[in-house]
Amino acid sequence: MIDLTDAELQSLTWEPVVSSWLGSRFLGDVPVTSGKTTWSRLREVQGSLDLTVPRWAAEQEGEAARDWSPAGDAPHPPSHHWQTLAVAIRVTTQVTGRSWLQQCGRFLITRWTAGIDTVTITGASAAGQKILDDRFWSPQPTLPGGSFGSELRRLVPSTIGMLIDAGLVDRGVPSMSWPESRMSAVQEIASTWPARLRETGDGMIAVLPPLGEWTPGLVLTDGESGTVVEATPEGSREGIYNVVVARGQSTTDAGVPDFQGVAEQSTGPYATAAYGSVVRFFSSPLITSQHAAAQTAATLLATELAPATTLPVVCASDPRITLDQPVTIRTHTPDQRTVERPGWASGFSLPLTHASDMTLDVEIA
Repeated sequence: MIDLTDAELQSLTWEPVVSSWLGSRFLGDVPVTSGKTTWSRLREVQGSLDLTVPRWAAEQEGEAARDWSPAGDAPHPPSHHWQTLAVAIRVTTQVTGRSWLQQCGRFLITRWTAGIDTVTITGASAAGQKILDDRFWSPQPTLPGGSFGSELRRLVPSTIGMLIDAGLVDRGVPSMSWPESRMSAVQEIASTWPARLRETGDGMIAVLPPLGEWTPGLVLTDGESGTVVEATPEGSREGIYNVVVARGQSTTDAGVPDFQGVAEQSTGPYATAAYGSVVRFFSSPLITSQHAAAQTAATLLATELAPATTLPVVCASDPRITLDQPVTIRTHTPDQRTVERPGWASGFSLPLTHASDMTLDVEIA
């Protein structure tokens, strides 16, 4: 992560760098009028892109203007025939003149609309969308002697790069079959391992250990020299579970699961004694031991409680923020008391042209 002072952060300028690819074929750079990338770890496909392109513009300085409407032209850079946009921003701090290229993701174009003056484009993060789209034609059995890691490598399409963190302890998978959804199979492996699935800025899948103890990271503060515009807590019971029951799918003769783990929130405002029990069930044939059931339940509980502790923030655009980024939101009350809320970035929306503030969701630790 690039270290920046508040003065440097407030002096940042950037320009989008967007290139179009059709497989390994480079189709050209795409001019950008405005746009944003949005990421959320709560989405099935975690990233999305909204882009506005001028209808008529030169691709390179000094060249003649061309029509950026893809109508009738399959290889056109912003068309939807499997074109992928590599999105980055070239960031410069005016205080020191430092400059760097920040990768924002790889996005499969899902829709475009041509107007008189502009072309609007929407996209989805390419790795997740390809996994979601590429369903199995028939149930897929696991391979004999396979493991969680080898199954993931087999299930994720070979065109998508994947990194598996060395800190994850691999173990064998039982004989079973995956149904038609490739995405569901990949997510089931990650949930049961347990592991986090993330897409990297260069379009790969990263398989990471669950979040551990919170450690200090970025500090975003309000006030005259700060970058936080608004941080307003909100609350809802919707989507909050404080008990998770994780089970294997083998049972005794009486129909009782052979392996079952239960994780229950016992402290804080969402403890079952104070909040009541809201139960989520999870079952998988991958759970083949009591330890695996308990681990899976504990990890899923943390995920299910995340919406209960999310703080929405509006702040100056900060290109360093990524999913799971440790961050502290420091605000001040009307009587100038300091309130600090440490947590992790669970979602954000970043403008590509630095024309406005960014929105950030912080899961409070």
